[in-house]
Amino acid sequence: MKSAKVWLQQLFLLALILGWSPFTHASTYTETVDGVDWTYYIVYDSEAWVGGGPWTPAVPRDTIGAIVIPSTLGGYLVRCIDAFAFRDCSGVTSVTIPGSVTSIGEHAFRGCSGLTSVTIPGSVTSIGQQAFCGCSGLTSVTIPDSVTSIERSTFAGCSCLTNVVISDGVTSIGQQVFDECSGLTSVTIPDTVTSIGYCAFAYCHGLKTLFAPASWESKYIDGSFWSDYASRTVGVQGAVQPSGSGGK
Repeated sequence: MKSAKVWLQQLFLLALILGWSPFTHASTYTETVDGVDWTYYIVYDSEAWVGGGPWTPAVPRDTIGAIVIPSTLGGYLVRCIDAFAFRDCSGVTSVTIPGSVTSIGEHAFRGCSGLTSVTIPGSVTSIGQQAFCGCSGLTSVTIPDSVTSIERSTFAGCSCLTNVVISDGVTSIGQQVFDECSGLTSVTIPDTVTSIGYCAFAYCHGLKTLFAPASWESKYIDGSFWSDYASRTVGVQGAVQPSGSGGK
């Protein structure tokens, strides 16, 4: 007699063959706004989240140009950009996020290589890890005061990113947040930041000046901060020159 574990495995495989996925939301809806077909689902019977899981993007993947995310869909306020919502939508050039949105999910814009600008409103309080990873065309971004933590690899691989504004609300910068952002030349980190992850600025070969809070301890200014051990000048009420050389 087959064990319960074997039966469950077979049932799961059958479900996948029939097209069901644990990452696909049970009920998604579509609404056309300004010529764009939006996919969304309802959460808590009170709010809309754009997207429908890893294989169901918020808009068709061949969407081109600037898009404005609606503030309402199906009569519900749009509160969240779901994980993977715009993944690999390489034709999207700019995104405006409405003030109704409070959360941007993991990998939400990952691989949007054509994205050059994004407007993040002050209503957003959380941005998931790798949310903008691989957005190689993104040139500038402002993290609003409402966000307290920049999660792991949020902007990793954004090679054209030259300007980053980290607002005073941020207290934590995660691991590899700006990994391989080779276009960065200078960054100013506010006094509110008390934690920074390993390799946060790894392989940012263009980054020569970092203005950090005077309250920072010297442990942040070392090879683990940069990973590649390339020469850097770090302004902490003056200039500190890390030792070592090398690169990726």
